[in-house]
Amino acid sequence: MNVETGQSQKPTSEIYNQHDSSPAPKRCKLTKNNPTKKVEKDTEGKQSRSSIKAFLSNTPSKTADSCTPAKAHVAKEPQPTVNFGLDNTSISNIQRSETIFSFPEHKEPLLNCLLDGSVKLSSSSRIIDTKDLEGLLGGKFQDKDNYLTNFIIDAYLHLLKEKSPLSVEVIEWEKFETCIGNKPAKQVLKDKGPILQQDVFLVPCNPGRSEHWFLLVVLPKEQKIVALDSLASSFVKPTTESAIRKMWRLLKELSPQDLPMNEWYFSCNTSRDIAQQDNGFDCGVFVCRYP
Repeated sequence: MNVETGQSQKPTSEIYNQHDSSPAPKRCKLTKNNPTKKVEKDTEGKQSRSSIKAFLSNTPSKTADSCTPAKAHVAKEPQPTVNFGLDNTSISNIQRSETIFSFPEHKEPLLNCLLDGSVKLSSSSRIIDTKDLEGLLGGKFQDKDNYLTNFIIDAYLHLLKEKSPLSVEVIEWEKFETCIGNKPAKQVLKDKGPILQQDVFLVPCNPGRSEHWFLLVVLPKEQKIVALDSLASSFVKPTTESAIRKMWRLLKELSPQDLPMNEWYFSCNTSRDIAQQDNGFDCGVFVCRYP
């Protein structure tokens, strides 16, 4: 009822038909059964939210029944424990071998001629050159110019091998540092005698970019692996521990039968056990001096 006129109000549809003969539009819900209806485009925010919702709804939940295969558990191989400090037998053997060496005076002119280039160095290997000899002579201003090169150290250890009454073998620095662990051990050491049958074998170590030499001494018959360091710390150095463990893996690879780790002794020296260097460049000299 219209309050002002007192007349009944007509329905909206009849008013609409008075001005337009076309039927009033019908509003209906969009359904899957009504494909003719146009779907309004979602706003960017709606599209983004719906995409995320769809992604989350399709993401499998992490449950015990998930189809994702579980990673296989691989047991770690036991590693040797390195004792900090040498046993008394090793200490006495090293201290007994210490001697004072002086270069023979009658050979100094030849050495000087080699260093100044007036006499050419000739050897079967042709590896050691004048620069190596300059490091051996020492006296340079910068520490790094006084370092012994691996060629000098390898050559000296081979001289010890030739002169020793014991059965001695040497694994050169390059073979141990770059080849062992990357190639089959028997292939790398095919020019060596049976390692596990030696009285002793020597390995000069200078891992990575440490610029520091230390010596691994392996005594198969005594079942010992010893690291000798002329710049010992107050703890087992990671580089020393890594070298000893690498050597142990090498022995296991070469052994025809299983080696019982609990029957072997692994150690490195303290600063009180053996002689220590008092400068920043004589580590290579001490590697040659210890055997």
